[in-house]
Amino acid sequence: MTRTGKPHIPIAMTTIYTDEEIRFMKGLANLGLEHVGFGGWHVMHGLSQGFRCAYCDRDFLASLNEYDSLQLDHITPQSCKGESTKENTVACCWTCNHLKGSYPPKGITREERIVDSRHYVEARRSTREAELAKIRLFVRRDSPTADDQTPSG
Repeated sequence: MTRTGKPHIPIAMTTIYTDEEIRFMKGLANLGLEHVGFGGWHVMHGLSQGFRCAYCDRDFLASLNEYDSLQLDHITPQSCKGESTKENTVACCWTCNHLKGSYPPKGITREERIVDSRHYVEARRSTREAELAKIRLFVRRDSPTADDQTPSG
């Protein structure tokens, strides 16, 4: 809130944001939440995606950990000349953003590139899950179990 008691909404917002996005941000400001840890781009993508990860469908509003994992991903990475525009960015979780890395998705339309990225992330996730399963097995096999810790008696 400003000193006048009105929500602080940037003037440029009217040319950048949709009416729905402005109402949402004003609603947050009226609740005293105008600085809730994400900027306008996060709001735009969060609203348009139902506050879910574009690649794994994680619900960003389920918990603080999920909320704090929200990041913006360049569909076509900046390293591949992707621009920082609404058309070339999506909200995704930290894990999917990390798994996707600088992968240059195939496709002509935005949706085709998102679908291709989703398939790539799913394949990488599957590989990483298999690696983690091996690590779990190794660590748990070589670590003392709760039964080993029980006093004899």
